[in-house]
Amino acid sequence: MTIGNHCGYYWIQWERGSLGHLLSEVPEIVLGHYLVNTSSDSDSLAVSEAEKAAGWRSVGGLTYSPVITEISAIRHEQFEEWLTFETPTKVPSWEAVVNFCGLSLTDRSYDWIHAKLWGQLERFRPESFLAQGERLIFITRNAHLHEVARGKKLTATD
Repeated sequence: MTIGNHCGYYWIQWERGSLGHLLSEVPEIVLGHYLVNTSSDSDSLAVSEAEKAAGWRSVGGLTYSPVITEISAIRHEQFEEWLTFETPTKVPSWEAVVNFCGLSLTDRSYDWIHAKLWGQLERFRPESFLAQGERLIFITRNAHLHEVARGKKLTATD
């Protein structure tokens, strides 16, 4: 696990770990929040009829959730990326970064992707950003959530 901060956000990167495990350990990251899926298995998250009936919707390649009341409402794929907001928030555009193979917040060869990610976070100000690609990345403005997540053992190498 590596930690850091940037522009009012705190981040944690795990070399291994799953988003499902993180959310089961720290459900308050998403419970009571509205989510925007920006990438699901390197594509847009397809919304089922049941999900549409529950309030999920897709707009411009992004998928928006209703308020999350159960962790099980969030489907998990690989190479997925989520934003969390305290209120319903329209994100006019987003370029997913999780799909860049090997993305790491600590690898300087990705500085151009880091600039893109931090710029988008500063522009849209989600409470949290979650990405599961080759690594698990959690970025949040919420210092409490950062501390709670930091204390969780998500992989054998933590």
